[in-house]
Amino acid sequence: MRPDHIAELIIDDPQEVRHFLEAMDLSVDSVLLIRDAAHIHLVDTSPLMALNAAGTLAYHYGVLETRIQFLGKNWEITRAGGIEAIFNPAKNIKLGYQNVDVACVRGTDPQPRTEKGAGAERECAGNLFEYFNVAAPKLVVPPKGMVQVFYVMVDERGAVEVSRPVIEAGSFTGMIVRAFVSDGSDLDKVAITPAGGLDAPADNFDVPVIRRQ
Repeated sequence: MRPDHIAELIIDDPQEVRHFLEAMDLSVDSVLLIRDAAHIHLVDTSPLMALNAAGTLAYHYGVLETRIQFLGKNWEITRAGGIEAIFNPAKNIKLGYQNVDVACVRGTDPQPRTEKGAGAERECAGNLFEYFNVAAPKLVVPPKGMVQVFYVMVDERGAVEVSRPVIEAGSFTGMIVRAFVSDGSDLDKVAITPAGGLDAPADNFDVPVIRRQ
C-alpha cells in the first residue's frame, strides 16, 4: 500500500516567489526571459513547418535561454540521464525546461506536453521518494544523492512556474513545490494556432543511454 504523499506547497506571493528563487541562485527576471524566449518561438511558427515545430522550437530555445541566463558561478551544464538541464552542485539542484498544458493555476497540476522518458523519471527519483515521505530503497541509487529536480514550466498563455514534479509512467503524478512566476498577463497576447499544436511529439528529448558491450 502506498503511503500518503506530502502536501503540495504553492508559492504565489510575488515577494515570496522572488525570495524562493534567489535561495536557489535563480531570479524572477531571468525566468521571465526564459519564458519569453520559449513563448516567442511557440507563436512564431509557419504552417509550412513540421507539425511539431512549435513545441520543438519552444523546447530548444527554452533550454538555450535557461543556460544563457544561469551558467557561470553557480550553475553548470548537465546531460546526465540524457536530460538537457543545468546543475547547481552547491545546492544539489537540477533545473530543466518543460512545455506544459497549463501553469500557475491552483488546483490543476501542470502536465508535460509530451510523455517524459525513463531518463527523466530516474533523474527525478529523489523527488518521488520525498513526495511520499519515504527513504529510497537500498537497491535504488538516485543521482547525486537525492538531487532536487525543478523545471521552468511554460504554457501556451505564457504562464510560467518553477516547480518540482514527481514523474511516474511518463507523466507528472504530483508536485512537491510550485512557484508561480507569472500567469502570462504581462505578455502582449497573440492568437496561438501552431501547426500541429504543442501536443505533437516535440520536447521529450531523453537520450537513450546504452551500455557498451
